[in-house]
Amino acid sequence: MDFTLDPFYDDKYKAPDFRAYIYTPSLVKTRLDLVYTDIVNWERSGLLDINYGVDIDKTAYKSTAVCFMEYVWMSIVSHLREFGFSYEDIKAIGYFLTQPITIEVLRAGFLKNPQYFENTYTSCLDKKAISAITSTKQSDGSYITLLESLVKDTILHAQNIRLLFFKHPAAFQVVNKKSLEELSSREDGSGLEAFQKAIEKPHCSFSLSGLTQKFVQKNTDYTKEQIMILSKTDHKILTLVRKHHRALKSVTIKYKDKTPTMIELTSMHKAEAEKRLVEYIKKGSYMTMEFKVENGDPLIFNRTEKHKL
Repeated sequence: MDFTLDPFYDDKYKAPDFRAYIYTPSLVKTRLDLVYTDIVNWERSGLLDINYGVDIDKTAYKSTAVCFMEYVWMSIVSHLREFGFSYEDIKAIGYFLTQPITIEVLRAGFLKNPQYFENTYTSCLDKKAISAITSTKQSDGSYITLLESLVKDTILHAQNIRLLFFKHPAAFQVVNKKSLEELSSREDGSGLEAFQKAIEKPHCSFSLSGLTQKFVQKNTDYTKEQIMILSKTDHKILTLVRKHHRALKSVTIKYKDKTPTMIELTSMHKAEAEKRLVEYIKKGSYMTMEFKVENGDPLIFNRTEKHKL
């Protein structure tokens, strides 16, 4: 029977069976869309010696077949070699991609941005998982690798996932809709700013969803989950709006030839002290201020800031 991922596509409740399935050697090396002599050379050079955190049963298929997780890594290796990555660069990326994800790692991620996780993962299954992550109970030492986690998200959660690979030094960036939403949800805007700087560097892109889609015959929803990478102007607009979102009343963006040139943000503030008002006035930036006065005392003021884009 040909290898297929159809039974698992967009069905997160099948995670336990899925893990056993993707680690069962069932893909014959000579039938892969990879050059067999390249596979042999990679094996000899140690490029395929990465730790998946699972003992793969090779007793029956040791020399003739690989499991799906091994095929994913081989495809990444082929892609990186095509774009001129050295063997040492590829070994470093393999090490990074197979770092263990433990309860402690997940807990640290949740504590860094709990509001995003609570607003995003709302099903009963998600809430149980979050409860397990945030509990003070120590983990039993079990883990999955980052690469396996990404493959699971691609199939079980039908996510459109891309990996961006960089050289000098070797590094990678995971790009999918949820990762960008998580970066956008940080109030200080540091996540998107760091991401924007990273993708300005030369890199190559590898689509996990594109790779796995050839093993899914049913109609997929990958194309519905478009990944949007912000331009510098879009990022500046988002950062300014997020910075003022608590007091914001209105946002006006001015365009010239379909290109945004100016953003005006109007926010409302309490007039707590005369000294504080003078500080705002002395700033000397593009700003308009309107005051509401009662019995001679200013109560509130609206401040409109103007920023060039």
